[in-house]
Amino acid sequence: MEPGVGLADEKTLVGKVAGKKARAIASIEKKCGTPGQTATDGATIPSGASSDYDTSQIQAYVERVSCATEDLLGRGYNGASTDLAAFNVRVSQGGGSLDAKFPCVGP
Repeated sequence: MEPGVGLADEKTLVGKVAGKKARAIASIEKKCGTPGQTATDGATIPSGASSDYDTSQIQAYVERVSCATEDLLGRGYNGASTDLAAFNVRVSQGGGSLDAKFPCVGP
């Protein structure tokens, strides 16, 4: 999960996105990670996992999917980046403008 974003913050857009990413990574690690390694959620990857990917590869794949989704949404809504920049993120989630939390949304 992103630094400063906890499950309690999942009521916000940024928290929901971070929570979904964390759950996706944990789910993939349990099925495709290297058994015995520590998963990003702190659990031990079970012996039934396929060993196809290590944790860093899984995180990279989920990040790519997330970025592709942001890009697709940004293309469907031409002013997305400008409009997102008008809103500030909660301090508990790192502060700053909302567009910085969705870097793949183009102008």
